[in-house]
This record gives sequence, C-alpha cells and structure tokens, in this order.
Amino acid sequence: MNIIPLIIGSLVTIMLTLNSMLSQKYGNLLALLIIHIIGFIVAVIIKIIKKEKFIKLHRYFFLGGVVGVTLIGLNNLVLLKLGPSLTVAITLISQMIFSTIIDYFGFFGFEKKKINREKIQSIFIIFIGILFLVIERG
Repeated sequence: MNIIPLIIGSLVTIMLTLNSMLSQKYGNLLALLIIHIIGFIVAVIIKIIKKEKFIKLHRYFFLGGVVGVTLIGLNNLVLLKLGPSLTVAITLISQMIFSTIIDYFGFFGFEKKKINREKIQSIFIIFIGILFLVIERG
C-alpha cells in the first residue's frame, strides 16, 4: 500500500486545525491571506531551489486557486463549530461521492470508470460512521 495518501490525510487534518486556529485568532479573511501568502512564498522558494522556470498559465488554471481559497475559508468557519473529526469525516464522504461522479462521467479528462457494489458499500459504511459521530455530538 502506498503510504503517501496516509501522509496527505494526516497533513490535511493538521492543516485544517492550524488554519482554523489562525482564523479564530485573526479573523477568517486575514487568516486566508496569511495562509496563501505563506504558501505562495514557499512554492516560489521551492521553484527557485529546483531551478524550475516560471511558465505562462492558461486562465482556467487559476480556478484551482479560487477553489482553494473558498475551501480553506469554509473549513476555517466549519471546523470551529463541528471540530476536526466531524469536519474531516463529512469532507471525506463528500470527496468520495464527488470523485465517484467524476470517475463515472469522466469529467476533467479522466478515464470513465464504472461504479461497482464495493464503492457504493464503502460510501454507505462511511456515511453510517458519520451518523454515529453526529449522534455522539448530541
């Protein structure tokens, strides 16, 4: 099994928690600005260290940045109310559902993939787990 997705999942949870704490202390808009300026600086430093050229991007590539700012901003607001575990759990189920739709229809140039019983069962099991988290919260 590839360990990189496990590392990514851990880092996402840490990032969401730290971003939410920053948002709570300084407000969501200032937190978003700080988060993205630091991310930009780190990315530029890495490009310089790797001696990679800066290239001209197509306009639609910037939509990822818009989605990223929206995603982090919403996570900052929701995580304060729901806590890390429920926020990540709900995010996971929505990612699984939307990625299944992308696979099935072949959106964004991906190869079309059929939806099988195991995938539906997996989504259902995660959904039941989220219900337990919601019930536990009261």
